[in-house]
Amino acid sequence: MDDIHGLPNLDDSELYDINRVRIFLKVTTLSDIADAAGILITAEAFNALQLTDRTSPLKWPRQFEITPKQKKLWQKALESAYTTEGRNLHNHMGQWIRQSNQTWNTLCHPLERIITYEEQGARRQYKICCMTRRAITAAPVDPDLEVSTAWPKAIPATVISKAEYQITVRCAEITEEPDAVAEKEYHSFVEYIKDQEQLTGRLLRQFEFTPGGERTLEECLRNNKKLRAASDGSLDPELRLASFGWLLLGNGNVLVRGSGPVDGIPDLLSSTRAELFGYGGIVEFLHHFCKFYNIDDLTSKVQTWIDNRAAIR
Repeated sequence: MDDIHGLPNLDDSELYDINRVRIFLKVTTLSDIADAAGILITAEAFNALQLTDRTSPLKWPRQFEITPKQKKLWQKALESAYTTEGRNLHNHMGQWIRQSNQTWNTLCHPLERIITYEEQGARRQYKICCMTRRAITAAPVDPDLEVSTAWPKAIPATVISKAEYQITVRCAEITEEPDAVAEKEYHSFVEYIKDQEQLTGRLLRQFEFTPGGERTLEECLRNNKKLRAASDGSLDPELRLASFGWLLLGNGNVLVRGSGPVDGIPDLLSSTRAELFGYGGIVEFLHHFCKFYNIDDLTSKVQTWIDNRAAIR
């Protein structure tokens, strides 16, 4: 939701209040607050209410209840960045291109023509009987079928109405069979990371392997060898700027190093935040490296050096 941060009519204190709402809702992107079809912001999200049709799998800091002032600023920011007045988006979001950040209560399984609906821990399936561009209608099916909950075989759906023997939902337009959606092929890890910028932000925008470092790191991880890592962060309180850096070592040599700026509201920057960005860069890098090289059975230990007691706690 960087579009809001770039709005010219908001000062730092207002951005702080807007960010409080975002953390309260536990959302990071526009798709987290939009309906499954990507055509409008949900009423709950627009009114700064806890989302009931989806949950975030991430751990979030605790937040106090949102004040009327914060709610008003949140709505003002949404309307300035994404809508004119109300909840309808200027630009519809189109088809899903990757797994949602949220865990949705309702999913559409196009291949099996099934809708899966979950409420208060109870799960029920519905067989699609009518599908239009505006809505999908389905009737209960018994017994339940084995279906995948992973994209692209399952996509989020928003419930429009629900009765005892029927459910009507809305989801992004389905134009092709899920099995026909091919994963993009990447020729290098660097190329892969550049395509993940929406997820990694600026944590991995700057990194560099030493000669032979990429191959050595892969061998260390596949052979479950111990790795060492170090991170650091710095803050300039006068300029209100912060940055971070990190190193990853294996077989006694530096394999890769990274650095970058610390994002956030300037008034909230701190040395601890900078240190945590450095540590976060290491974790994010290893996650994507293992994903790219299909390293699943990983038991390697990473010994990390951090010189900030608050960050360690």
